Amino acid sequence: MESNMEQTTTKLSVMNVFKFAGAIIAFLIGSGFASGQEVLQFFTNYGLKGILGVFVAMTLFVVLGAVLMRYGFNHRNELASNGIRHYCGKIFGTFMEWYTPFFCFLIGVIMVSGAGATVNEYFGWPNLVGTVGMTVIVFITTLFGFNRLIDIISYLGPLTILFTIVIAGISLLKNPGGLATADDVLRSSKGIIYGAGNQSFSWVLSAFLFVANNIVVGVPFITVLGKSAKNKKEAVLGGVFAGIALMASALLLNLAMLSEIGQVLKVQVPVLLLAGNISTIISFFFSLILLEEIFSTAAPMTWTVAYSLVGRNASKNKYRLIILALTIITFVISQVPFGQLVAVIYPITGYIGVILIFLIIGREIYDFVKHNRSTENSAELAENMKVGLANDATKDK
Repeated sequence: MESNMEQTTTKLSVMNVFKFAGAIIAFLIGSGFASGQEVLQFFTNYGLKGILGVFVAMTLFVVLGAVLMRYGFNHRNELASNGIRHYCGKIFGTFMEWYTPFFCFLIGVIMVSGAGATVNEYFGWPNLVGTVGMTVIVFITTLFGFNRLIDIISYLGPLTILFTIVIAGISLLKNPGGLATADDVLRSSKGIIYGAGNQSFSWVLSAFLFVANNIVVGVPFITVLGKSAKNKKEAVLGGVFAGIALMASALLLNLAMLSEIGQVLKVQVPVLLLAGNISTIISFFFSLILLEEIFSTAAPMTWTVAYSLVGRNASKNKYRLIILALTIITFVISQVPFGQLVAVIYPITGYIGVILIFLIIGREIYDFVKHNRSTENSAELAENMKVGLANDATKDK
């Protein structure tokens, strides 16, 4: 165990740090974030208080990203270790080991279904074109395995962040005065969907739920990603920068939507509205970005389920069969309307995720205190031995 905890002497690679951050962002961001719908429900609909919620979520993402990446690096020689039992204990950990792959699978189905809806809405093609195309792409890329998948999606996350920042930045510059009236517009609007209700401090819980829904599926992926780092600092910085970049773009997007809140509340894809207000060309490119984000979520989700079923050290043939079976089942179920199931699963997962967040932070505090006590006891023991040897030497004289 101690050897796993040791820091390697490899020089810090800035490229690897950004690669890890990009992979985490691509995995977590999804079409819900890229479309603006998640940011709208969990932050924007709470008005200016939602801005504070963004910073709460950023803090949580930074801490959890760093902690999970470090755990993965420290346990890089343990193929079966994904951190769930370490943080959750035997009983809740066993439940999470079953629930997490199920939720990942569900998200994969939703993403493939979303691809069908996207090509139908933006290009006028049948839904089947989108679902078949996305299923085939996910199947081919996941066949390459984890490392190759990371190489692919690590470039997609930053691309989406950059595109979102450009759209949000231009939109905000066009109508900065809209921020002053945002709260009034929200108070007079009806039918608003809130991430966690509309009580006085619901914006705090909403920020926690936003992170929680992501971290439930993120634990296995991020900890395994941490095993790819060359040294501990590289792993930790990858998690830190992922949290900062993800929520910095969410902050800008939140401000942009607040400035246009009257229009934003009337549409299903807020960022498409913002993009269309800038240019039809920008709007077209956004539809492609949305498909790219669907892929960058669906592929890692499929890998996460396969990894949970067969492990990372399984034979190639067994891995390929599992991937084939998963993609076929995903395609079949993606043809069915999934709205009611999602409406039940997502809130449940959010509250499970809140428990998981507190367990992770609690275990880290426990390990920190235990390590410090162990260090103090070792120092005290060494000092006592030193005094004892000195006394023995005096007696001998």
